[in-house]
This record gives sequence, structure tokens and C-alpha cells, in this order.
Amino acid sequence: MSRITLFSSPLYLRALVAAASAWALTACGGGDEPDRAPAPRSLLSHSAYAKAQSFDGLQQAHLLTYRMPALSGGQTETQALLFVPRAKPASADLPLVVWAHGTVGVADACAPSRNADAHIDKPEIQALLDAGFAVLAPDYEGLGGPGAHPYLHISSLGQSITAAVQAAHQLPGLRLSKPWALIGHSQGGYAALAGAEMAARMDAAYPLRATVALAPASDPARMAAELFQRIDDLELSFSEQPNDALAEALVGTVYQLAANGTMLSLGLLAQDPSLKVEQLMEASFLPIAKLAADDAVCQAFEEAIEQDLKRHVSSGQTLSAYPSVKRSAFLSEAMRQTLSKNRPGQVKLQSPVLVVQGVLDEQTPIEAARALVAEMQRVGTSLRYVEVPDGSHGSISQSHMPEAIAFIRQHLRP
Repeated sequence: MSRITLFSSPLYLRALVAAASAWALTACGGGDEPDRAPAPRSLLSHSAYAKAQSFDGLQQAHLLTYRMPALSGGQTETQALLFVPRAKPASADLPLVVWAHGTVGVADACAPSRNADAHIDKPEIQALLDAGFAVLAPDYEGLGGPGAHPYLHISSLGQSITAAVQAAHQLPGLRLSKPWALIGHSQGGYAALAGAEMAARMDAAYPLRATVALAPASDPARMAAELFQRIDDLELSFSEQPNDALAEALVGTVYQLAANGTMLSLGLLAQDPSLKVEQLMEASFLPIAKLAADDAVCQAFEEAIEQDLKRHVSSGQTLSAYPSVKRSAFLSEAMRQTLSKNRPGQVKLQSPVLVVQGVLDEQTPIEAARALVAEMQRVGTSLRYVEVPDGSHGSISQSHMPEAIAFIRQHLRP
């Protein structure tokens, strides 16, 4: 591969600004924690929630604090928002849909319940409210609550969702439908599949009727390999014919790999205390990685990556050599085996699933998504798969919300 002299290429600096402004994390973690059933009584406290003033058609919002099984053992606490629409349902019970949020970070300040008016997935929640659903939006374990966020760990995310459903039904003065549906994008797509696995345990009381996974994270080992290869391919293409489109794609992929790789690394540390961050991340990147866990405003981490990438570009080094996550670690057979223990899609789900994936997705690569779908079909899950030829990672959740809502309505009908 020919060396690219980045110092003299303003294309990269322009592309870096575009990548940073469009930052939306998605990644996944591994682990080998045995499943545990949620506690019978989940709801610990509830209060009126005042930071949802910008939502339309909202009758009221509640902040729920609830108990769930902790990844490290015993019980822990986390929170969820419950949005109640002003529109009256045809029956006495409000139809309930859980929205599983995409990656916001791992610091407590990033918990979506801190400020719903600035929620990363506000348009999707609004669309569900407009459709007449009560929307339950969990924070997940370790986001704003005790302990570290295990990131995409199947039992942790799945039980964050199922315990939230139990807690919502324990809220006094509100009648929610016992059948429910589950939808999420990106990390939330993975969480939705995880929640669908866990939902079988409480099917008699609260049957899950439909799951929608929009651009879901899937096999992290395969995704990492695809992203590393994409960086190499894009860099080679840029060296042969520099242009804005290639510069934006290359910088964006390097940026996302650094950000998502940090989430994955910190999630693995939360799951396995024997791991050390030095095994997973380059030494020069460790101060930035530390910001991800300690970010008091949920902005410093992404800003630090942006500034460090600018420094790297200006130094004349190739973008494929940007030091963030260690290739050797994430492309190793040992890591593949570790991460494969927590792949979604390996269990037959009891309710139908809609998966929507963009071919041009720059974060959850198309081949990893196709492999996920093939595995789900192999184990017998009832699956509808929609592949969008011009779909990117960020576009799917908005362009296909009407289809997702129609799918949910179809299966939530009495």
C-alpha cells in the first residue's frame, strides 16, 4: 500500500468534521454470565418526569427506578422512562412498546433518562407516541446506576428490558396491555434481540408479541474484522484517487472504530475483571478511553477523539495506523471465541422479528447482518428481513419507522 501524506490533504480534515458531527456509537461486548430470572417485584420508586417538554401528544412521563439482576451477582438498580400518550386507546389498556436506545456512551452522564428532551432517539420515540403507544425506554444496567455498563451483554441488556416491563406494570393508576412489543436501533437493535431472548421467562404474564431490530449490532468479532478491512481498502482507494467521498468514508470509519472499540473494550472489562485495558487498547489512546468512563458531560470523549484524529492527520501518518483499539487483540482467535459467547440470534425466539439493515451501513456492516439473519433463520425464528440498498446506519431508524410501527400493530392486535 502506498503511503498517504495526510498533512497536505485538507480532504481528511473536512471529512473529520463531518464524521464527528454525525457521531453515533454502536458496538457490542461479550461475556459468559449465566442467565438469572428477574426478581418478582421490580419497581422501587416512581416520580413525575419534567424533562420531556418537547414531545408532542404526551399526556405524562414517569421516571421509574427498578431492580434487576446485576451482572456481577445479586441485584442492582437502574431507571427507565415511561411516556404516556394523550391519545386514548381503543381498549381500556394502553398498548406498550419498549424502545431500546442506541449507544450513548458508558458514563453515567450519558444515561438517556438524564434529559429526554435531548434523547438520542427522540424522533423514534415521538413516532411511537404518535402511533398511540405507551413507550417504555430503559437506561440499561450501569448507565446512571451502580456499577459499570457492560455494554452489549445479552443477559444484562435483556434483563434491563424485561425487569423494566415488570416495573412499568407495577406503576399504580396506569393500565398497560400485558402483551407488548420491543424495538431498537443499533446497540438498541442488539438489546431488542437480547430482550426477546429473556422475554420467554415471563411470557405467561407479559407475552412479547413482536420484536424489531433496526441496523442491529451482531457478531462483534466479525464486525471488527470487517471494519479494519474497510479502513485498509478505503485508504488504498484514496491513495490511488483522492476525493471527498473516500476521505469522508475513511475518516468516519476510523472515528467510529475508535469510539465503538472503546465501548466494546470497556464493556469487556466490566464483564471480566481479569482483563486489563492495556490488552485491548493502544497506550497512547488510554487517556481518551478513560474519558469515556469518566465523562461528566457526555461530550468530552467524542471531542477528544476528534482532536486526536486531527493531530494524527496533521502529523502525516496513515489513518490505518491511528492507534486506538489493538488490531492484534480484536482479530485474535481468543477474542473471537470470547465474543462469540454473546452473539444474538443463537436462540429461537418465540415471537416474530423484523430486521431492517442498510447495505451501506458504516457501523454494523452488511455481511455481519446477513450472517445474523441466516443464523436466526437456521434456529427457526420467525423472521422478516428487509435489506435497504441505499440505507446507511443512521438513516434506517427514520426511513423504516412506518414499516416497523405497522409490523408492531399487526402483532399487538387483540
